Amino acid sequence: MATAQTLLNNVLRGLRRDILQTDVTTSSYHMALLQFLNVAKERIEEQWDWHSLRATVTLTVTAGVTEYALTSAGPADVDVNDRSRLLYERPARSSDEYGSSIETSDRVSGSLPQVFDVTDSSEHRLVEISPEQMERLHLTDDNEQNTPTHFSLHRDADNMIVKLYPTPGATRSIKMRFVIPQDGIPSVDMEDFILSVPSRPVWLSALIMAIEERGQEASRETGAIDREYQDALYLALDREKLSTDLTSYPV
Repeated sequence: MATAQTLLNNVLRGLRRDILQTDVTTSSYHMALLQFLNVAKERIEEQWDWHSLRATVTLTVTAGVTEYALTSAGPADVDVNDRSRLLYERPARSSDEYGSSIETSDRVSGSLPQVFDVTDSSEHRLVEISPEQMERLHLTDDNEQNTPTHFSLHRDADNMIVKLYPTPGATRSIKMRFVIPQDGIPSVDMEDFILSVPSRPVWLSALIMAIEERGQEASRETGAIDREYQDALYLALDREKLSTDLTSYPV
């Protein structure tokens, strides 16, 4: 479990620099390295639907309201940021008689969104449509209110926005499965930040960026470090993926 301070110190060691002894820094050089670490973190978060980033979001909808920002300050119980992605379900090859399924953020033909109305005994999966389809439905209906059967998703500058059709006629509970990347690696209270994705590919990638930024002043060639990074990423992905993730197929 790597803290922000551990990540920064790993990069500093690779650069043959003194490590940080406290969990806060105002050094401009450290800030630059933290920026590299955040770029690396985002790249790794995009490489795979890491199980540590997956979360179930519960959205409480109310009568007469069609659109909701997925924030904990609003109607959701978890903040769903603009880099988040919805998970879909699709069958996976299985030798057991019941079959099995996997979750992936890849939306392919036949995949089903992990969005469910779980309010009462009539639990059901909602159908995903495009934002434009959603607007057309609302423009051509009679403003009726009922149990939602369809949803659409879009992003604003900070959050994910969900819209429902038909307009809810009562308070209902919607559960959704997302991959939610972490907030950025901080420069204060660094020991309180725990990286969720594998740490070695992150700090190795940041180290490569830091060495390349120095250009001709770099004391080490990046080729060997890049091979270390590629190996670390491969091993992290290999450990993370289940056999069904490697043998899945669309319906």
